[in-house]
Amino acid sequence: MPSDGTEYGQTTFRASGGRIWAYRGKRARVLAMLATMAEGVTQWDCYPWHTRLAASVKVMRDDGIEIETTREGPYHHARYRLLTPGTLKMQGVAG
Repeated sequence: MPSDGTEYGQTTFRASGGRIWAYRGKRARVLAMLATMAEGVTQWDCYPWHTRLAASVKVMRDDGIEIETTREGPYHHARYRLLTPGTLKMQGVAG
Protein backbone atom coordinates (compact mmCIF):
# COMPACT_ATOMS: atom_id res chain seq x y z
CA MET A 1 0.00 0.00 0.00
CA PRO A 2 1.40 3.45 -0.85
CA SER A 3 2.39 5.43 2.21
CA ASP A 4 0.94 8.70 0.95
CA GLY A 5 -2.73 7.70 0.86
CA THR A 6 -2.98 8.04 -2.93
CA GLU A 7 -4.64 4.65 -3.21
CA TYR A 8 -7.80 6.22 -1.81
CA GLY A 9 -10.10 7.74 -4.38
CA GLN A 10 -12.78 10.17 -3.37
CA THR A 11 -14.50 9.60 -0.05
CA THR A 12 -17.77 11.41 0.45
CA PHE A 13 -19.52 11.89 3.78
CA ARG A 14 -23.15 13.02 3.83
CA ALA A 15 -24.41 14.35 7.16
CA SER A 16 -27.94 13.40 8.19
CA GLY A 17 -28.83 17.09 7.67
CA GLY A 18 -27.80 16.86 4.00
CA ARG A 19 -24.42 18.60 4.00
CA ILE A 20 -21.73 16.81 1.98
CA TRP A 21 -17.94 16.72 2.38
CA ALA A 22 -15.57 15.05 -0.09
CA TYR A 23 -11.88 14.28 0.34
CA ARG A 24 -9.14 12.37 -1.48
CA GLY A 25 -5.89 10.76 -0.35
CA LYS A 26 -4.91 10.82 3.32
CA ARG A 27 -7.89 12.87 4.42
CA ALA A 28 -10.22 10.45 2.66
CA ARG A 29 -8.65 7.57 4.53
CA VAL A 30 -8.87 9.40 7.87
CA LEU A 31 -12.53 10.27 7.25
CA ALA A 32 -13.28 6.62 6.44
CA MET A 33 -11.57 5.56 9.66
CA LEU A 34 -13.47 8.13 11.73
CA ALA A 35 -16.78 7.03 10.20
CA THR A 36 -16.19 3.31 10.72
CA MET A 37 -14.22 3.05 13.97
CA ALA A 38 -16.60 3.63 16.90
CA GLU A 39 -13.69 3.53 19.36
CA GLY A 40 -12.12 6.50 17.60
CA VAL A 41 -8.79 7.05 15.85
CA THR A 42 -5.37 7.79 17.30
CA GLN A 43 -2.09 8.67 15.65
CA TRP A 44 -0.98 5.04 16.14
CA ASP A 45 -3.86 3.88 13.94
CA CYS A 46 -2.48 6.02 11.10
CA TYR A 47 1.22 5.34 11.49
CA PRO A 48 3.32 5.21 9.26
CA TRP A 49 1.21 6.42 6.32
CA HIS A 50 0.06 9.62 8.03
CA THR A 51 2.23 11.31 10.64
CA ARG A 52 0.17 14.48 11.07
CA LEU A 53 -3.31 13.24 11.97
CA ALA A 54 -4.09 16.36 14.01
CA ALA A 55 -3.59 18.52 10.91
CA SER A 56 -6.14 16.50 8.93
CA VAL A 57 -8.59 16.63 11.83
CA LYS A 58 -8.19 20.42 12.00
CA VAL A 59 -8.95 20.80 8.28
CA MET A 60 -12.07 18.65 8.65
CA ARG A 61 -13.19 20.67 11.67
CA ASP A 62 -12.59 23.91 9.77
CA ASP A 63 -14.77 22.46 6.99
CA GLY A 64 -17.59 21.94 9.52
CA ILE A 65 -17.31 18.28 10.52
CA GLU A 66 -17.77 17.76 14.27
CA ILE A 67 -14.90 15.71 15.70
CA GLU A 68 -14.37 15.17 19.42
CA THR A 69 -10.91 14.98 20.98
CA THR A 70 -10.30 13.10 24.20
CA ARG A 71 -6.93 12.78 25.93
CA GLU A 72 -5.90 9.47 27.41
CA GLY A 73 -2.97 7.56 28.83
CA PRO A 74 -0.02 8.81 30.82
CA TYR A 75 1.19 10.93 27.90
CA HIS A 76 -2.29 12.35 27.15
CA HIS A 77 -2.36 11.30 23.51
CA ALA A 78 -5.39 12.32 21.47
CA ARG A 79 -8.22 10.06 20.37
CA TYR A 80 -10.56 11.51 17.75
CA ARG A 81 -14.21 10.50 17.33
CA LEU A 82 -16.64 11.59 14.65
CA LEU A 83 -19.70 13.30 16.15
CA THR A 84 -21.46 14.35 12.93
CA PRO A 85 -24.01 11.64 12.11
CA GLY A 86 -24.15 10.57 8.50
CA THR A 87 -23.19 8.05 5.84
CA LEU A 88 -19.93 7.30 4.08
CA LYS A 89 -19.43 6.61 0.38
CA MET A 90 -16.05 5.55 -0.98
CA GLN A 91 -15.20 5.60 -4.68
CA GLY A 92 -12.15 4.37 -6.53
CA VAL A 93 -10.36 2.61 -3.70
CA ALA A 94 -7.55 0.57 -5.20
CA GLY A 95 -7.14 -2.98 -3.93
